[in-house]
Amino acid sequence: MKGIYQLEKQPNGEAVLRRGEIALKIRLRINPGPNKPKEFLIMFKPVYRYVSSLFPFETGLYTFDCENIAYTLHMAQSTASITEVVLQVVD
Repeated sequence: MKGIYQLEKQPNGEAVLRRGEIALKIRLRINPGPNKPKEFLIMFKPVYRYVSSLFPFETGLYTFDCENIAYTLHMAQSTASITEVVLQVVD
């Protein structure tokens, strides 16, 4: 999941992220709610599956989780990066 993706923004507000054989898409919910943000992430290559809701942090920056791992998604002009969030416990 983590890595640098080519970003293709679409006129309807959705976007496609591609890296090698992996293709992800940011989709827009028809009926967002308090626990369901407007944007969500799906994988459509190599297999189609829902990944996660995208929680906006600031412009172009989202957080999400997949298989109990937290990630950030940072979208730039033509690329997007997904990084794993590492939490450190401080005594």
